[in-house]
Amino acid sequence: YQRRVHGEVSRGRVVSMLSLVWRLVAAFVLLYLLFWATWFFLHPDALYFMLFSKDKKWKQTPDSSAHFLSATSKSAQAKKTKRVVFVRHGESTWNYVFNGNMLPHKLLPRLVLSAIQEIKFILGNTHDSFFYDAPLSQKGIDQANSIRKFLNNPGTTKDTLAVLRGFDARTSCVVVSSNLRRAISTALLGFWDRLHDREESLVILPCLQEITVNPDAIAIAPAKTTPPLSHIEATLTEPDMARAYRSKLDMSLHLGSKPVTSNGLIRILEFNQWLFAQEAEVVVVVGHSLWFKSYFNEFLPRADGNKFKKSKLPNCGVVEFVVESMNVENEIESRPVYYIQPQSVNELKGAM
Repeated sequence: YQRRVHGEVSRGRVVSMLSLVWRLVAAFVLLYLLFWATWFFLHPDALYFMLFSKDKKWKQTPDSSAHFLSATSKSAQAKKTKRVVFVRHGESTWNYVFNGNMLPHKLLPRLVLSAIQEIKFILGNTHDSFFYDAPLSQKGIDQANSIRKFLNNPGTTKDTLAVLRGFDARTSCVVVSSNLRRAISTALLGFWDRLHDREESLVILPCLQEITVNPDAIAIAPAKTTPPLSHIEATLTEPDMARAYRSKLDMSLHLGSKPVTSNGLIRILEFNQWLFAQEAEVVVVVGHSLWFKSYFNEFLPRADGNKFKKSKLPNCGVVEFVVESMNVENEIESRPVYYIQPQSVNELKGAM
């Protein structure tokens, strides 16, 4: 009889404990949903973009490889060639929260701490955010600094080092970045020696804005203005990021965040138009994984199995390639087509 009573008491305790855990989980979920409901109320443009944007939807361009492989001597002479270097940004605060380890004991602290930090920004009436135009995380800063170390590494290919650092006077080169803070900061940190020594500005191109409907890819800075420095980077002194944001950004081409009527292909084609209008022979692009992946899918031959058509470039990974442009003319129209030389794709730097 005593054993039966003891067993019933034990089961009762277990049921009570499970009930308490369930209530705590339900309360957490409700509070977290309330947080996001309030956040979207304060950022209606982010909600509108998530609901109505077609940023990731477009009809893929026709495979252009046939035009280049069968080009006549006349059209071949008219071809233009550019060498492009893609550099993906370091880990962002959005990546840190939502793309990390998804086990509950790892995920829950990130959800709670990031929400508390965002509430502090809102109550403090600052222009910073953990989610909107998400900046670099601390790990992302370390990754961006790994680019700087890579460029100063004696083992780095000599020609690559000379061009990326701007030491090759025979080859003109320009560094450009997306208008999102994580890409801008990655470019400033990774290419600081070049930008500082050459008194060069980082060119900001809105057409490089990431392809997604998430709030982390909405530019926080209005047209022609410099974005606010994140709280994480504000304390950095080597380089002085506050000074770098004030003096090293060329925002003249920044027309604001992507409109809801835009999509990834529109911006990719805008970049190509800008690219082939430049005198620079090499263009270093600091940007985003889905944008880069889409670019490879659009302009590599359909039959080519390059890994970057399926896999994201890792944070602060570096890959170079040669892209060509030529005009295709027929009775109806004359339009530019683009083609990445498959054999030219070369991964210079992987994950940190």
